[in-house]
Amino acid sequence: MSTLNVSNITDGTTTVGTSYVVNGAAKAWLNFNQATPVVEDSFNISSVTDNTLGQFSPQFTNNMNNNDYSITATASRAGAGNARTNFTYDNIATGSFKGFTYEIYSGDEYRDVPSGSTIHGDLA
Repeated sequence: MSTLNVSNITDGTTTVGTSYVVNGAAKAWLNFNQATPVVEDSFNISSVTDNTLGQFSPQFTNNMNNNDYSITATASRAGAGNARTNFTYDNIATGSFKGFTYEIYSGDEYRDVPSGSTIHGDLA
């Protein structure tokens, strides 16, 4: 394997330091519709396990360095009236995490809804 060592990257108009690309870029992201269930699009996600109603586990193609990475996520349920959906996560490991989508204002019931997740941290 070859190593390319540069301090800046440019597209001809804008120049950015490679530390921003390496340290600041999302290391994985997922657009997942659990209702279907279909992965609409993703980066660094090898597969998604649909565990049960409102619960799923994405697996990373390339593992994270540790389980201290950051997950930012959202979930939505179109046409649900006053219902609001929420996304939480647990079971964070270097190769996966478990996502939960549930509806608030209706007894916090788990729901299969479209969701999106972005993961920032260090790759292994």
